[in-house]
Amino acid sequence: STGGFGTLSLYCTVLLIATASSIATNFWLSAWSDDPGMIQHSLVFWLGIYSALGVLAGVATWFRSLTAARAGVNASYTLHKSL
Repeated sequence: STGGFGTLSLYCTVLLIATASSIATNFWLSAWSDDPGMIQHSLVFWLGIYSALGVLAGVATWFRSLTAARAGVNASYTLHKSL
């Protein structure tokens, strides 16, 4: 009633993307801290990748929330349409 297997698959996929990008952000910060003098790469490089990972995590989290809300509305409609 919430949208079926497709909705569940989409929700789980987006959840995995959001979690993976969050973990990748932590690994990226660890790698960045190993280059304290920014000898290997410039600040723009470090901030660019960090920003991209943050935006990916934010978009995936937003999409996950949207999917959950839509599933809830579909379930509500299915539950109440026979009343």
